[in-house]
Amino acid sequence: MKFNPYLSIGKYIYSRGQININWDIKPSIFRKKSWIENEKKIISEMIRRYSESFERLKSGIEVFTQMQHYDAPTRLLDLTENPYISLYFACWNGT
Repeated sequence: MKFNPYLSIGKYIYSRGQININWDIKPSIFRKKSWIENEKKIISEMIRRYSESFERLKSGIEVFTQMQHYDAPTRLLDLTENPYISLYFACWNGT
């Protein structure tokens, strides 16, 4: 899949900043077969390790959002309405 930096939904335009134009655009959980096969274990381990951060969360989307703060693979894909944020991540070298 070729990279399309923009996604339009209604009147909103979202973009995703990524370093490599050839990367597939897919959530991190789908980047390794073992991650998607062990998704429930990954979620359980995150909740066990960081229980204080997860105890008040009520929905799956809140859990996935919190997991992303710990760099865990999730079904979420980071998009932004702000082109400057997208540009930052397109230029970021990971350090």
